[in-house]
Amino acid sequence: IHLFNIFAVNQFIKTMDNLYTWNSEHADVFLAIMSVTIGFISYWFLSLNPKIKVWFLKKYLNDRAYIIYVSFQRLIGVVFMGVIPGILLLSFTDYSLAELGLRTGNLKSSLFYIAVVSPILLGIGYLMSKNSNHRDIYPHMRLKLWSKKTQIINAIGWGAYLLVYEFMFRGILLMVCFNTFGFWPALAINLMFYSATHIAKGFGETLGAFTYGIVLCLVTLSTGSILFAFIAHLVLALGVDSFSLANKSEINVE
Repeated sequence: IHLFNIFAVNQFIKTMDNLYTWNSEHADVFLAIMSVTIGFISYWFLSLNPKIKVWFLKKYLNDRAYIIYVSFQRLIGVVFMGVIPGILLLSFTDYSLAELGLRTGNLKSSLFYIAVVSPILLGIGYLMSKNSNHRDIYPHMRLKLWSKKTQIINAIGWGAYLLVYEFMFRGILLMVCFNTFGFWPALAINLMFYSATHIAKGFGETLGAFTYGIVLCLVTLSTGSILFAFIAHLVLALGVDSFSLANKSEINVE
């Protein structure tokens, strides 16, 4: 029995040695996946912390509270989903911002895809706004009065947030996984992460994110840029907000 125990321990140690052997070829993708995972988790729990929300609603009054609170949420997203993962990749790998998708790439193709897809996305946004469940979520700013200034603030906030959001998913995660594993594993990893982040918003958005994510990944890899993904996502977000506002009789829009 004693000899058997010694043999078992030795086998366990050998297995662990093989299991945890570090492969330097996977260093970049390890850093990319870990930075994206930790960054998104940090953003999620900080931005949705109920104590932080209560603090903002107590400190500021009425509509101003929600404007500042939602802007804070988007700023947290910029920092944890874009700035920090970007700095880590630039500091510890040989990747540049251009190689992570922050470039024009094949601009003509991107503009063509944007022109084709935008009307479809606006149509989807219009249909989504007809659903009361979506109107309970969008716009994120729960305001009674939407002035032109507020709409500009909302658009800028969406723009900053979605730029780093697409930089995280279609830039860091997709590009590094594609260069390391090839197309199919990179696509699967991206769709897994992307659809999982929409689970809290219901089955419809989760399924939509999965199918829409395929398009975003294909176009990003074909153009070498996140431009299409960013603009398309921005068109959808602003479209949903605009149509949702139009369907809310209790809200005044200037």
